[in-house]
Amino acid sequence: TLWKQKAKIALITAATTLAAGIYAFTAEEVWTSKAVFDAPKLEEIGSYYEFTQQLRRTLQKPTIGAITLIPDQITKEVFTEFQKQTNSIDLRREFWSQSDYYHNLVKDIKSEKDKEKKLDDLIEKNITVVPIDEQKVKFPSVSLSVNDATTAKELLIQYVDKLNAKVWKSKSAELKTILKEEVAELENEKKLLEFRAETDRKNAIEVIGKAKNVAEKANLKELNLTAMQGNSNVNSGDMLFFLGTKALDAQIDNLINKPVTMPVRYYEVERMLTELKKLPEFKVDIKNYRYLQAPNEPLTKDKPKRALILVLGVILGVVLGCISVLIIQRLQNIDMK
Repeated sequence: TLWKQKAKIALITAATTLAAGIYAFTAEEVWTSKAVFDAPKLEEIGSYYEFTQQLRRTLQKPTIGAITLIPDQITKEVFTEFQKQTNSIDLRREFWSQSDYYHNLVKDIKSEKDKEKKLDDLIEKNITVVPIDEQKVKFPSVSLSVNDATTAKELLIQYVDKLNAKVWKSKSAELKTILKEEVAELENEKKLLEFRAETDRKNAIEVIGKAKNVAEKANLKELNLTAMQGNSNVNSGDMLFFLGTKALDAQIDNLINKPVTMPVRYYEVERMLTELKKLPEFKVDIKNYRYLQAPNEPLTKDKPKRALILVLGVILGVVLGCISVLIIQRLQNIDMK
C-alpha cells in the first residue's frame, strides 16, 4: 500500500522539508561566547595588594573587619566576591537595560510590558553561569548568547568588565566604611588613654596634697629619713608626709607644670592614626579574576541547526506521509464494507 502511494508520501515529505527549510533559514540565530576564569595572581591586583599590606603593617592585624590582609588569602577573597557577583540579577538587569543590543531589540515594541518581558528573557536565558563543582567543574565560566557572533564576544567582554567594576566598587566602599570605624576606634582609645593619664595625675596631686597637709600639721619641712625608716610597715601613701612640705611642694609643682606622661600604647595609637590618614586610595583599574579562556568569537551557532532541522523535516515528512496513506486506506476499506 505504501509503495503504491509513494507519490503522496513524497509530496508530504517535500512539504514538511520545505517548511523545515523555511524555518531553518529564517529563525533567529543564536551565538554563544564563553569565558573561563581563575583567581588572579598578586601582581594582577597590585595596587589593592599594596594597599592591604600597608594596612597590615600599620595595624599589625591579619584582618580588618571582614577583609583579609593575609597575602595568600587576598586573591581568593576578591575572586570569591567576583563569583558572587556573577549571580547578581540586579547587575544583569542593569547591564542589559543599558546595552545597545537590548534597545535595538525593543525599538519597535510599543508596550512597556512587552519590553519588560524581553528584558526578563535576556536576564534569565542569555547569560549562563557555571559555578565551581569540585567533582566536575574546577573553574567557573560565564556564557552569553545573542543573535550575532561578534556581538556575543563584545557583550561578554563588557559584562565581565562590569562585574569587575562592581566588585572593586563594593570593595572600595567596604574598605572606606571599615577604615572609618577603625579610625573612630583608635581615636576613642587615644582619648581614653589621655583621660586615664590625666586622671592618674589628678589622683597623684590629690594624694601628695593630703600628705602635704599632714606634714604641715606635723611641722615637717624637711625629709625625716629616720622616721620613715622606723615606719617600714606603713604604705608609701601614708609615708609621703615624711618627705616634708618642701619636697611635697616640689612634687606637686612638677605634676602640675610638666606634660602628662603617656603610656607606650598612646604613641602606638597616634602612629597608627597618622599612617591611616596618609593611606592613598587604591586604583580600581585592576582585575579580580584571571582568564583561562578569554571571551571568544564563536565559530558555530547554537541554533538553528539547519542540517539537523532539514533531516528531521524529511523524517517527519516520511512518517506523516506513511501514517496519512495508511489512515486513508483504512477508511476506504471501511466504506467498501
